Amino acid sequence: MEVFKQYKDGKEITNKGYTQAIEHEGSSLYSLLKGSIDYSLPNLFEKDNIETYDSDFADKVFEAIGRKTDSTGCYSNPIPCSLGDWFTRSDFGTGIVVVMDSSLNILGDIKNAAYQPTIQIKESEGQDFSEAAYVSFVVMLQNLEGQRIVKAKTLSSEEGNYMKLPRLRIGKENMDKDAAYFKSTSGKYYEIYIDDSNPEDIQIKTRVVSAIPESELPEDFPLFDLPTLPDFDYLIMGTKGYIFVLNSEGVIKYKKQTSAIQTYCIKPLTNKNGEKRFGSMESQVNKSGYSLGEFILFDENFEEIERVKLTDGNKAECHDFCYIDDHHYILMSYLDSIPYNDGSADYNIVPLRVEEQLNGKQLWVWNSTDYPDLHQDSHVKNGDYLHCNTITLDYDNNLLLNFKQANEAVKIQRTWNEGFQTCQIGEIMYKIGGNTNGGDYDNPIRIKVSNMWYEPHDLEYCGMTLIDGQNYPTYTLYDNQSSAPSRILEFCIDYTNKVIKSYNVYMVENYFGRYQGSVKKISEKRYLVSWGDNDSNTPVAGIYDFNSGTKKVTELTFDNTSAKAYRIYGFNK
Repeated sequence: MEVFKQYKDGKEITNKGYTQAIEHEGSSLYSLLKGSIDYSLPNLFEKDNIETYDSDFADKVFEAIGRKTDSTGCYSNPIPCSLGDWFTRSDFGTGIVVVMDSSLNILGDIKNAAYQPTIQIKESEGQDFSEAAYVSFVVMLQNLEGQRIVKAKTLSSEEGNYMKLPRLRIGKENMDKDAAYFKSTSGKYYEIYIDDSNPEDIQIKTRVVSAIPESELPEDFPLFDLPTLPDFDYLIMGTKGYIFVLNSEGVIKYKKQTSAIQTYCIKPLTNKNGEKRFGSMESQVNKSGYSLGEFILFDENFEEIERVKLTDGNKAECHDFCYIDDHHYILMSYLDSIPYNDGSADYNIVPLRVEEQLNGKQLWVWNSTDYPDLHQDSHVKNGDYLHCNTITLDYDNNLLLNFKQANEAVKIQRTWNEGFQTCQIGEIMYKIGGNTNGGDYDNPIRIKVSNMWYEPHDLEYCGMTLIDGQNYPTYTLYDNQSSAPSRILEFCIDYTNKVIKSYNVYMVENYFGRYQGSVKKISEKRYLVSWGDNDSNTPVAGIYDFNSGTKKVTELTFDNTSAKAYRIYGFNK
């Protein structure tokens, strides 16, 4: 057992001592302690025993559940399981997890498994998993070497025949924070502090704190550590089951439990009257690689103002939304899969649909199938071939969409008439970046990028940059890349000459988040970064300053490596 902190008489001892890690087999009483990590769990994934996307097994999967992986994925070896078992995987971007009986007949699939690292062998309505004997996970081919699947609710960062207890708290003297919180009969929390501003009259005082002590959090709430929070009064994020806000002292200010499979990109907003708002995409149905649900608008106290779907009544896609004002939004979704021929081969694609709505009425709709060249741009030819993860307005109020599968963003003409409260959507004005081997790469509207990104997230306009006496629009982008490290990008665009005017790349050690993630510029060379589905050696998020080398200003970690936050935003009072 390893103890990370030791205390004597209420003071931390710096010369740490360690007891020998106890080797064990099977379950241990230590595993019942919160925060314990079992490093002895074997990796159940066998990279040399997979089934390819075009195998007989893949056909059986399609026949049983109506979907299968494409050429970028494969199926894991059959892993023994029983009804109720829990499994955690390191690569969880895909949503196909099939359950089989002892004869490898497919009983069905685990619903809503996409982007969920931890899943349970549990049947949905109409399914019967009582004979469950094996489970198979879809794994991306590019992640075969690092893939791990363990039979547990958490995934450790290393392997060995031992356990660790990150924190063993015994008594008030071991509390993380210097301040202790006390709950009054009114329900408010107070902290006791010493006011020594006048050395001649040192006083013990109390003050109300806007915080929720750890002891009052739900059992399944993700425990975290955030030493400090400069630059913002609060951080806001969503994870499975919760929306929560951290204050500048790194403690919970607010939490809201949700029924969502996952809460995507909960954002702080301000309407045109200057009133604070929060907006969130609540995932309700997981598909293969994307999720459908509703946009929820909250007031400053997190009371719901409205829930919004598309104007035709269908659920919206949950990766992003664009808030313009109360009751005025741009949302997206995906249409049903359709057959498609690009002139050389047959495919089945899932078209993207984007609409702007005002007071529940559609102002315009944009369909990806109106632009066959976008299919040429993508390196994924079937299914969700574009995978839009960003909807935002540019500095000139034109529309920006970021297409992960095409490694490009597109800028689309959008014309808003304030007097008549109407809007029109036009043609694609520019393509930014893109796959160099794409069939439409040499399109004259393309702004080519050297040192290209790969399957990035969270494109955002962050202001103008003065270069040689002229201002150029500047953008941030989270570059996931196919292998570590992930990158923080900031670049300027000269739209007149269709060139990248400046291009800055920042990295933090070997930090890596293969999927999801975000970058928010705070000031010059200073960023708030969410590392998305961070690997076990990467924090959930942090503030980083690159003005003089790389400085980790502060970092947020969860005690459970399977707990993730899609995006994180900072805001002030």
